[in-house]
Amino acid sequence: MDQSQTRAAASEEEPATSAPLVQVSGKKLTRKPRKGAVLHQCPHCSCKFRSQIGLISHLRTHDLTVPEGALTFGGLGTEPGKFNRPVGVTISEEGEIFVADLLNERIQVFTLQGTFVRQFPTFKPGEQQRLKPGDVTTDGEGKLWVVGYSDYYASQYTKQGAMLRQFEVSYTG
Repeated sequence: MDQSQTRAAASEEEPATSAPLVQVSGKKLTRKPRKGAVLHQCPHCSCKFRSQIGLISHLRTHDLTVPEGALTFGGLGTEPGKFNRPVGVTISEEGEIFVADLLNERIQVFTLQGTFVRQFPTFKPGEQQRLKPGDVTTDGEGKLWVVGYSDYYASQYTKQGAMLRQFEVSYTG
């Protein structure tokens, strides 16, 4: 199925009484949402997703153009400077861009011009097992906070990647 067929299939109206639609490789699947589940809708069609990751992956099916003047960098891959599902981004007061690279299980750091600077892995508390970072932000003291995507942990790091502390968080949704 080409992209135009995918877009056409995705733009069909959803019946008001059906369960949310999830599109996977052009196939529609209906799923019951969990109680209190947050649904993310594609801004370009009627597809709905339970997670931001699903929505981000789906957006690749649309022929989207990058706005003029937008900074673009990276690309798909595992080597430094490349991404496998970038899901969170923050910019420090010093002008460094920090990106949570979900499936590569790391935080990558870039200049404001998009030049790769460094990276550091994310780990679960008390283990050498890697943590899939779901988002990253900075606090008022210039430290980074990373939350796990499927592992409910919050970790505080220095901007150089040294872990300062971690704790488990509860899922409330």
